Amino acid sequence: MLSPVPVHAQVAAGPWQARQWFWLSCGVFGVLGFGSALLGPTLGDLAQALAITLPLAGSIRSGRQLGQFLASVSCAWLGAKLSTALLGLAGFLCYSAGLLLLLLPAGLPVAVLAAVLWGLGQGGLHVVCNAEVVARMGDQAPRHVAQLHFWYSLGSIAGPLLVYLCRLTGHWGAAYALAAGTMAVLGHRLFRHRATPVSELNRAATPRLPIGLAVLAAPMVAVSAVNMMNAGLADWSYQNAVLVAAAGPAAATAVTSAFWISVAVGRLISVRLVDLLGTGPLLVAAAAVATVGTGGIVLWGPHIPSLTAATALAGLGIAPLYPLVTALGAAATDSPTTAAGVLSAAAAASAALGPMAQGFLGGGQDGGMVLVAALALPLVIGVVLTVRQDRARKVTLPGAHGEGPGHHPGS
Repeated sequence: MLSPVPVHAQVAAGPWQARQWFWLSCGVFGVLGFGSALLGPTLGDLAQALAITLPLAGSIRSGRQLGQFLASVSCAWLGAKLSTALLGLAGFLCYSAGLLLLLLPAGLPVAVLAAVLWGLGQGGLHVVCNAEVVARMGDQAPRHVAQLHFWYSLGSIAGPLLVYLCRLTGHWGAAYALAAGTMAVLGHRLFRHRATPVSELNRAATPRLPIGLAVLAAPMVAVSAVNMMNAGLADWSYQNAVLVAAAGPAAATAVTSAFWISVAVGRLISVRLVDLLGTGPLLVAAAAVATVGTGGIVLWGPHIPSLTAATALAGLGIAPLYPLVTALGAAATDSPTTAAGVLSAAAAASAALGPMAQGFLGGGQDGGMVLVAALALPLVIGVVLTVRQDRARKVTLPGAHGEGPGHHPGS
């Protein structure tokens, strides 16, 4: 991964080396997920260390989001001009440096700058890893991208637990140092391994379209809708349960946990289902499940068991959508890194806007979940059009109507 040598110019690597490269990439995504879950449990500690109020500490979260958006835009702009080695190196340096700078008691401006650096690393590595998997794995890319994102979910679940364990030692900041150090080690290992495509024949045979709005429009609609839904459920499920169902802390926590656990389970299951059903049918089925789940949140909101079940169902449907749509969207173009950057930027912008819009819609009476339910329409439209575009691209392959390497049943 992250080799400055163009993919088509590399010499085929052995299966062991390819597997090692991929598992190192999964480790990177695990740390990204772990890092994404650090800020919530430690925001109060950061506010105390910096001698600022908790509302002001929220600007650290905003700085990280800004960094992620800027990284996605930068990758979209530079993806066709710079090697992924340079983009990846910048991502590793920004990620580790940002986390360590955040621990310095140097005041709010430095903390916000550190958070922006952290976000630049988080967003850049997210784009580069997705793009590299798509570029190298050929027709196996959807399954591998789904597996990458499962490790992200696993890291997100482990993050708060490790923060708790570090706090027991009296050093909550050790969790930040652990994430920075682990990412530095993984970065060093990844730059040493120049793995090559697992399926050079299939990659060469699959036609790729010139990158442009016409190719990326449908995937952009889909990832924008699903990320807005995901952010809305992540940020508002707890308060929605309190406001609509009069849930206590334990019940509201159960509703929120049901969402996160179902996302992790959904991504794990999708790794298997993408081979059994094909990427297209799995995407359509997942969008349908997400639609039922988000609709159930609105219809069954006052009843806590039903609300919990509907939230879990929504998480199960949402789980595979972003990774698989990104895989198909990036694979459709002649510049996977640029495409992944564009899709990531659209997702980041929608994730920032959605929860804010929900707050206004809810008006303090509920969690604004009607917006999450309404997003099912653009989600379904974007998914169906993305799948149709992918099928139209692959049907031109040699042997697509019969035997041969170009035949992709159910994809």
